[in-house]
Formats: sequence, C-alpha cells, structure tokens
Amino acid sequence: MDEYTARFVRKLEATAQSRGLQLQEPAIDGAVADAVLALARRVAHSSERKNAPIAAYLAGIAVVSLGLHNLAETAAFLNDVEG
Repeated sequence: MDEYTARFVRKLEATAQSRGLQLQEPAIDGAVADAVLALARRVAHSSERKNAPIAAYLAGIAVVSLGLHNLAETAAFLNDVEG
C-alpha cells in the first residue's frame, strides 16, 4: 500500500472511531489496486469521466455483497467487469 492510500485508510479509521464505529482495516494489494484503477480507466474512457469513481464505488459494494474476501478472487472479478 502506498503512503497516500495508507494515510487515507487511517483517515477512514479515525472518522469511523469519532462516530463510535469500528472499521476493520481494508485489505488491498497491488493486484486489486491495479484492477480498480483499470476498471476506473475503462469507465472513464467509455463514458463521462465523472462515472469512473462512481463505478469504482459500486464495484466495491458488489465485492462486499458477493463476499469476495480473497484478494486474488477480488482482482479477477474486477478485471472481468467491463467499463
């Protein structure tokens, strides 16, 4: 995880804690990060650019809903999604 992402995760955790919530630290590896970026790039190039972050968010919700906790499985799923 690069420094920006690690800092962002700490901000998510701090915000959750300030609201009395507990956030399990999000797991991400290079393959998942690359898959998310590739998905966002495909969406940005096939539609209005503003749709890229929304698509990434919806993909994250789908991953959680499907119960994809294995990082390799998550990366494969995201790579299969067309933008």
